[in-house]
This record gives sequence, structure tokens and C-alpha cells, in this order.
Amino acid sequence: MDDKIISFFEASKKNNVSYDEFVRNFNLRGEKNLKKLKRSLDRLVSSGTLYFDSKENTYMLFENSNMYKGILLIDNKGRYYISDKGNKLSISDTNLNNALYGDFVLVSFDMKKNCYYVKDILKRDSNRYVSEVVLFNGELCIHDNRFGYLEIANRNRYFIPGSLVLIEKKNNNMADIIEYICHKDDANSDILSIVYNHGFSNDFNSYIKNELESIPTSLSQDVIDYELSHGRVDLRDKDIVTIDCDSTKDIDDGVYVEKNDDGTVSLYVCIANVSHYVKDGSALSVRIKESGTSVYPPSCVIPMLPRELSNGICSLNPNQDRLAMCFKSTFDNNGNVIDFDFFRAVINSKLKMTYSNVDKILENDEMVSGYERFHKQLLMMEKLYLQIENKFYRDGFLEFDSVENEYVLDDKNKIIDIVKSKDGIGSRIIEFFMLITNKNITEYFSDLGINLVYRVDDEPNYNKIGDVIELLQDKKYLDNSIDVYDGDKKKEFYKKKELQRLLMSIKKIPYNDVFSQKLIHTMSKACFSANNIGHYPLGFNYYAQFTSPIRRGGDWRNHTIIDYYLDSSRNVEATNNRFSKEVLEREAIVYSEREKEADVVEAEVKQMMLVDYINNHMEEINSKDLIGRVLEITSSVKISLDNGIKGKINYQSGMCNVIGNDLVMGNEVILSVGDLISTKISGVGKKNGEIFLSLNKNLERNFNNGKKKSEKKVKIREHNPGY
Repeated sequence: MDDKIISFFEASKKNNVSYDEFVRNFNLRGEKNLKKLKRSLDRLVSSGTLYFDSKENTYMLFENSNMYKGILLIDNKGRYYISDKGNKLSISDTNLNNALYGDFVLVSFDMKKNCYYVKDILKRDSNRYVSEVVLFNGELCIHDNRFGYLEIANRNRYFIPGSLVLIEKKNNNMADIIEYICHKDDANSDILSIVYNHGFSNDFNSYIKNELESIPTSLSQDVIDYELSHGRVDLRDKDIVTIDCDSTKDIDDGVYVEKNDDGTVSLYVCIANVSHYVKDGSALSVRIKESGTSVYPPSCVIPMLPRELSNGICSLNPNQDRLAMCFKSTFDNNGNVIDFDFFRAVINSKLKMTYSNVDKILENDEMVSGYERFHKQLLMMEKLYLQIENKFYRDGFLEFDSVENEYVLDDKNKIIDIVKSKDGIGSRIIEFFMLITNKNITEYFSDLGINLVYRVDDEPNYNKIGDVIELLQDKKYLDNSIDVYDGDKKKEFYKKKELQRLLMSIKKIPYNDVFSQKLIHTMSKACFSANNIGHYPLGFNYYAQFTSPIRRGGDWRNHTIIDYYLDSSRNVEATNNRFSKEVLEREAIVYSEREKEADVVEAEVKQMMLVDYINNHMEEINSKDLIGRVLEITSSVKISLDNGIKGKINYQSGMCNVIGNDLVMGNEVILSVGDLISTKISGVGKKNGEIFLSLNKNLERNFNNGKKKSEKKVKIREHNPGY
């Protein structure tokens, strides 16, 4: 009967057929034949071959119905969808019509609401639900909005908090975990396509998964006792805290400051002991040496290590015992390091602090609930940080403007706003504590002659620095206190004091992003190397990184060197034989290249999200003039806007010429590199995502201390479509 029904549609070329029409055309008689027809029609509808229109009470071939069918799935961000002929149709959880993960559903499109919705459930999968693994009262459990908290019945596998899993509900508030789907912080498919194109992966092979089975999910007392009996130091009584972003789940570092009886101050920086769990030669170590780094595009993380480690046993989560590598630096009253030591330890972080809350306490003198007992320690941290910072500056430290643009995302990870963010006191405390710790341990090992993976940064391009200085002086943003010329020739060297003065001048310029970028581009690109050449911007002769082994391959490698050194009774020769400079250099090259690729991934994801934001908010964005500066003038005028958007203004080459840093029309300079302008977005390129701008006004006179450009005929004018 099924084939007969399908053949009737094809032969009659009818779109809609009622039950009675089938009866008449098939000349059916008797209750048995009528029931057979009804069962056949129901079977074809439930399989998605036919569609039944309940309003018209007619059947049609599904392909003619403007409907879609498929199994209801969940993507890596926990969002529902079906796949129909290769097209992914996203469905809001408010439009599921009681459908569940795994159900075979009929989907329609609502023209008024501009969204897909589940019209009917063709076939139920089973009594199964997608829920989240959470930590509740210190225990892992399932949380589902329909049932609340459920106990995990089958605890033979460990799932970290945040895992989205398929469960089967049991009686007595219990559930079996049937299948792991993803982590709620995993990237979506659009982001993953960029990630995979650059050689990164969210997946971990079977060898890694097998190794994870042997790694504990928590630190037992037996393990702690064993470690303490073999030289680890018990620091669990100290008020060690972590300070990080609100969303951070892979916590590398904990800090603690105490005043000693002799008036000196000791800083404890405790770093996750990743090398204890990830041994050299293991499948996990191969992963590190291939991946090289974690990647942090907006809204998600592509971890270097499985989350069982990065968010679990290695992460210094609050109120949980953890193994750590501790670096202890002791300072005199002027912030000078007078003693340094490092050792393995057991710690218990007392609180996961956030940058924003620490800023409230130290910058706004507000007290945040839960931070009261740590107030005195935070004040000590602030004082020590300022001493370290001042000493760094005296030694030639260069700090570039760290104002960044952050995306504000909605619950679907779509940009709803772009805001400026600037490092507060909380992030600066951690930054400088990590810098001094890395510096101290690097100098310790370098003095011994032990090979490391260094973080190196060569001297800058002094000629390009001169170009930036000339540009700023030409625009009257910088006086002539820094000489660009030595006689008739451009200077080939600038002192650190001159560059520090230059950086301070740039910080005072309104909308200074372009000048900061130009100066940053004069610097050599930092990279990893086994051959030390120092780190010029930091002013360090020796610098390597140890403080982020969860996220950076080079840091993990340096921890394995420390481990071997300690295990070999501090034997320098044996350590160097085990980690030769040649082997470390090969690894360092990989870490450098993977870091570059990670930067590209983050940039491409940001651009993809930005283009989507502009296309959806063009009218809102253009409701007010956008302020920016001219970044570069070549075949087009490249603009860097204050809100982080970069775009370009096209001009007709026959009407304008580029002379040096200027765009010239006739005898007049229309625009110059560094000019402050107001603009609007005119469109977005469909293929490459380029953002096109139109010029409203050149605002240079208003922000140039009331002066016109020196020795140039500049006309402040409205935008002329001809250029």
C-alpha cells in the first residue's frame, strides 16, 4: 500500500490529496482495507515521506510541503538544530514544542517571527534529556530545569562541571548519563571551521582518553601524604587566592603575600603542577607539542589540554587541594629581590577573586562580600606591585597602552555592543607578580647554565621609531625634546628613557590607538627560542615563562625541566643532557608558530562576529558619527575607529595622489596619516568581510591644540564623494 500511495502522487501530479480521494481512486471496500490505508498513511507521515495538513485535512509529498524534517540535535554551544539536506536549521529552545534531543521532528518556518519551530514530533527517541553536569554542595550532579538536581546513578566516568550530557531519568531523583555531548563553553560550528583550518582541534585521540582514565579527578589524602613525605611543602594553611577574569575556568596561578618578622615581604606564586600529570613522552605531551597553546576566541576556549585537566585536577579551583610548583620571592622595603626559592607544594586556594572585584576594593574603596578577610593582604599586594613596577621602569621597562575593545555578547554569543576595557589594578597586580616570578626563576636557571625555552624579543627598528616621532612632532602632539636627527642623518638608536617619554606622550593623545599601533609595529615580534637574546621591551637580559603551563606549551616544557632538575638532585649536567638546546629549539619553533596561528584564529573569529554585528546593527551604529584616525594611506585610506572597528575609505586615484603620509587633491592635503576624522560605515564586503567607510569630516584642527598642520595647506571640509 505504501508504494501504491506514492505512485498515485507521481501519476496524478496532485499536491494535496484527502483520505476520501485515496479511498475513491483505489476503489477500497470493507473495514479491513480502509484500516490498511489508514495505517499506511500514518506510517508514511511518521517516517516523513508524507505531510498531513491538519487544517486542510489533506496529505502531500513531504518534498512539496515547504517543511523540513530531521533528528533534533544540539551543537557545541548547547543550541538545538536539525540538518536538512546539508543545511543547519537552528531552533530556539522556546520553539521546541516539547520535542527533545534525538526526536525525529517536523520543522516549519514562521514568517512573522522569522524563525524555525518544531511543528510536530514524528517519532520520540525515548525518555531522555539533555542536561548539565554541575557542582552542588561539593558533589557532581545533574541539573535540569524540568527536574532540578539529580544524583548521577552511574559514576563510572568523570564529567567536569559544565558538561552537557544526554541523561535517562530514573526514579528517586537519579539519572544515568547516556552520552557526553559537549562542554557548554565549546566553540560553535562557525568558529570550529576557522579553528580546524588553522590546525587546532577540540578533539582528543583515544591514546589521550586512555591516559585520562589513570589520572585522578581529585587529590586524595593518600596521595597528599605520599607527596608530603617525598619533599612537597604543605601550604594549605596560607591564604592563597587566585585573581582572574570572571569567566576563567583554567586557573594556572595562585598568589599570597606575607610580611616577615624582619620587615621584608615574601611573595608566593603557586603555579599548577601540570608536569606532574603530563609526563614527557606521553600522548598528552605529544598533544602539547603539536597544539602549542590554547586558543581564546570570543565566547569559547579551544583548550590545549582536555578539560578534565585544564578545568579539573590541574586548575587551582577554590577550596580544593591541588599540587603546585611554588616560587617564593622575598623583597626588601624598596622592592628589591633579596632571596628566591622554588619547591613543590600542596595548596588550597581560599577564594577565586575576579579582576573587577579587586578593582572595586583597591580603586573605589568598596568592600565586596566574601573578600573581607583578604583586605589586608590585597593592600600588601598593591604596595608590592607598585614597588616592582617602579623598579621595572627604572630598569628600562616599556609599557604599551593596553586599552582594548571587548565584545559584549548575548546568550547566543552574538555581539550586542563593543566597549573599551583598560587594565585595572587587579590585572596589573597579577601581571607584574608573574613577570617578576618568571624573571627570577629564569635568572636562577640561566646562572646555572641550564637550557630553557626562552621568551625573546630583539631590539626594535629604530628607523621606524624615528618615523613615528616625526609624525607626532608634525602633528604637534610631541615637542622636539626627542631628536630624530643626528646632524643630517636619522638617528640609529634611541635610549630607553626617550622611548618611555614617547610612550607617555602617546597615552595623553585623544583617540591614540593609531599611534600606539604604529609604535608597537616598530618592535620586534616576541617568540620562543632556546637561544637567549634577552627581552628588549621588558628590559630583561633573561626571560622565560613558567606561569601558564595549562595554556602554553613552552611553560609546560620549562616545568618538566624544573622537575628533572629536582629529581636528579639538582644535577645541571644531567638536566642539560636530557634537554639539549637543539631539541628545545625545535620545540620552541613550533610553539612560536602555533602562537601566531592562535592569534590569526582569534582575529578571524572576531572579524566574523564583527561583520555579523555590523550587518545586523548598521542603522544603530551609524546613528552617531564614528570617531577614528587614519592608520595608513595607500591605494585606499585605512582607518582605525575608536570602537575597535578597522575599515577603509576608497578614493578615485585619478583625482588624488599619495605623497608621503598625505592624500593630496590638487595642491591641498585632504587627509594625512594620524588625522582624526568622523566617519560612518557604508557597507561590508560579502567575500572578504572588508568594512567600507565614508568620510564625514576631518576633525584634526579640533584636537591639534588649536593649531593647523604645520606648513601644509589643509582644508577642513565636508566629504566629497569624488575622493
